[in-house]
Amino acid sequence: MIAFHLLREVTIMPRGARLKTEDGKMNLVGPRVRQRRIALGLTHDAVCARVQISTGSRWEIDHRDLWKIEAQRRACTDIEVVELARALEIDVEWLLEYN
Repeated sequence: MIAFHLLREVTIMPRGARLKTEDGKMNLVGPRVRQRRIALGLTHDAVCARVQISTGSRWEIDHRDLWKIEAQRRACTDIEVVELARALEIDVEWLLEYN
């Protein structure tokens, strides 16, 4: 039996650590959220209000959280991506497009 081993440097994440991009970004949707918010002429507070209304206040996002998402300094769950897409009147698929 022949065994093949690939030798490469492997970085092991500690258990429970959040996955990040190679350059340390915590989400991929942030720049698209910002792009769409600006295209709609909305402030951070306006988007937060839309999210709170559409979720029945189940997600009480504030402008600091939204800024961190846009800056890719905060992770964004799949549920949050769906709600942001709804608030920004855009398809989830568009937010998830990644180059």
